[in-house]
Amino acid sequence: MLRGLVKNKMERVNKEISQAAGPAAKVEAYRRGMAVPAGALVLGKYDISEAELGGRPVTWISRELFPADRVILYLHGGGYIGGSVLYSRNGAASLAVEIGSKLAALEYRLAPEHPWPAALEDSLAAYEQLLTDGIPAEGIAIIGESAGGGLALATVLAARERGLALPAAVAVLSPWCDLTMSNITLRANAKTDIMLTNELLELASTLYTDGANRDNPLISPLFGDYSNFPPVLFQVAAEELLLGEIIQTANRAAAQSPNEVVLEIFEGMWHVWQTMDEIVPEARQAVEKIGVFLNKYLPGHKNAVNVDTDKISGHMYKNKAGAADSSEQKS
Repeated sequence: MLRGLVKNKMERVNKEISQAAGPAAKVEAYRRGMAVPAGALVLGKYDISEAELGGRPVTWISRELFPADRVILYLHGGGYIGGSVLYSRNGAASLAVEIGSKLAALEYRLAPEHPWPAALEDSLAAYEQLLTDGIPAEGIAIIGESAGGGLALATVLAARERGLALPAAVAVLSPWCDLTMSNITLRANAKTDIMLTNELLELASTLYTDGANRDNPLISPLFGDYSNFPPVLFQVAAEELLLGEIIQTANRAAAQSPNEVVLEIFEGMWHVWQTMDEIVPEARQAVEKIGVFLNKYLPGHKNAVNVDTDKISGHMYKNKAGAADSSEQKS
């Protein structure tokens, strides 16, 4: 039932985008369809405060007993042309509690008003500010969803180029890894993805890159160098347009990085389903697995949560020693 509701909403939004005349009107239709009003309810009891981080607005989500030396930098989705902290902060709050860390949800600049590299400059500045403020790199994890997932990967690649200490670990949820729009599942999954369309992705890619080379690894992390990359978890739904590029990026990371790389493919889900963990069992399962993964690498490791893997259709794992393993599980 919920899948049907999500599908119906996105069909309406995508229809408005298709019918809008010109890029500006299409962006407005997208932003209007994905908007969440200010003051929207956050489920659960949290300490929520607004501040700045690296010169950009940030929403801090915390609880009283969260440790001072652990921070999650959270990058929302929206194709680099929409989305906001408001849209994703319920999901971000659930992750903060699952991981047991305060979380900084960054409001980075969006295209077309601010094309690449604006979003990357903002996320990198926020990460640098955390380091400057005394948060040790080993106490920072970065989580990104959709475009924010691609931005999370690009942020770490850019931080390494700048010679910064790298975060303890990264988790990316349905990350947009290839803005060249060349992966086969963009066509193969065109009828199964209930959230994204190729029209929307092409629009977003064109506006975000603004003439820059789309195969730049800091735009399309599929083409990145993952040597010495921190431990990273990829999650994606089998029905997504982005499935192929996420698999390729995870495989590239596993081949190049000396650290743990995990890819989890969930059947029957949709783009960034993890944000609905209060009402979707598979989303709750995914959030628990994110918590288990990140807490292996953040200080003050929490006890692992036992997670049922019956709904995970594909899983690729590489341990820290570099030995690769893969398995298939069917629900």
